[in-house]
Amino acid sequence: MVVNSKGRSLTQITPNRWVLPILCLCSFSTLFNQRGLSPILVDISQEFDVSIAMAGSLGAAYSLPAAFLSIVFGPLSDRYGRRTPMLVGLGILSLTSLGGTIAPNFPLLFTFRILAGLGAVQPSQPTLPPLGIISLTLSAVEPWPGRWA
Repeated sequence: MVVNSKGRSLTQITPNRWVLPILCLCSFSTLFNQRGLSPILVDISQEFDVSIAMAGSLGAAYSLPAAFLSIVFGPLSDRYGRRTPMLVGLGILSLTSLGGTIAPNFPLLFTFRILAGLGAVQPSQPTLPPLGIISLTLSAVEPWPGRWA
């Protein structure tokens, strides 16, 4: 058990110990899915017989829907809660990523990347406010939370 200088344990501050690992999983999965195609763009272009520039557009197909919808899903998750959008988004992201791995042609892969971008905005947007709250809570208890590491 980690105790701060005032004798309070960190479990008293954050009673649910699974919150931070789940938030990290959401952030990791969206970022990995965004950047995971970059090393294999040449292979994708050879497999589907498209130019490397066309294969590179898969990154934009993922990022643009996420960029535009983050403006919408941020306030929606504040209003209706964060848990449901995170779970729905992770489900959409998982299914569309799986669909993209078995896509038989480039247009279908491109479509799956667009849908993955739509799913990625839901788990990534709600992770930011809780991380800020956890950081503020820890900094209110101790001046430098990094010394627990």
